[in-house]
Parts: sequence; C-alpha cells; structure tokens
Amino acid sequence: MNNAAAITAEPTVTTENGVTTHHNVKSRDRKRFGVVYEGEARKGHHVEVKPGDYVRLFGTNKKVRYLKVHHRDGSMSGKSVPYDQDYDLTFRVGDRAEYDSYNLSYTGIIVSIGAKTIGIQSDHGKVKRLRLHEFSWRNDDFDIEKIRARNADTMMHI
Repeated sequence: MNNAAAITAEPTVTTENGVTTHHNVKSRDRKRFGVVYEGEARKGHHVEVKPGDYVRLFGTNKKVRYLKVHHRDGSMSGKSVPYDQDYDLTFRVGDRAEYDSYNLSYTGIIVSIGAKTIGIQSDHGKVKRLRLHEFSWRNDDFDIEKIRARNADTMMHI
C-alpha cells in the first residue's frame, strides 16, 4: 500500500504500467425498481490486477480469537479478543481458487484474469466468472489444505 488512499474507506482505482490497483474493493451498484443501491466497499481489502498474468489480494482481515480464562477456584470463562490479520496472496492462471460455497467450498482452476473479472473453471468444465469484489472475499484467506479438510469433515455429516 503505497498511498493514503488505502487508509480511507473510499474505494479508489489507480493504474500504472498495465497494473490496476483497487483500494477498498467495492461490489457493483444495483438498481431495483428505479432505486440505486450503492455497492459495499471492503475497507482494508485491496486487489492488484495485471490482466492475463496475475491477481494479487492484500490487506487486513478482522478476526476474533476466543480465549479461555482459568480462575483460581477452578472455574473457567471465555473472552473474545478481536485482532487484525494481514494477508498477501497472488493467484496466476492455472492456480486453484474458490468460486462458490454452501456446505462445501468449491474450487477450480483459474483460466482467465481480466481487468474486472476472474474466470475459474470447475472440475465439471463450466467456467464461472467472479467480479473482483467476490473473488476477493472468497479467496482472501485461501488455503487449499484447510478447504480439503473442512470439505472432508462436512461430507461425513451430510
């Protein structure tokens, strides 16, 4: 993050040498019955895109850690402690990424990286296009081993 625009909550877009950086990436605006609903800006979440080459996700996630407190009388209590977790992930054509989820997380191979969308091919051959905002919130904590373990555990209970 090289400028003050990344600190504010306003979404900004800068382009330099073919690389476009979206600070505080924003979902698209929606229009329903003539009323325009402004898209959500993800404060602290940034996307850097070089079409055809790579997409980089970086920023800070707000996380909560649950701490157990042991008291002298033998009782226990818990406390939620918020913290910030930095992330910096780069995806290239041919890498795996998440494109959908419900009970299970569905991953596929990135087949195209455009200025506004990322194309991910499912294991069944269909290509799903994600806008930068959706790609960012689905993959900002991407870890294929955790996804496989979580899917295997969930499959045991479905």
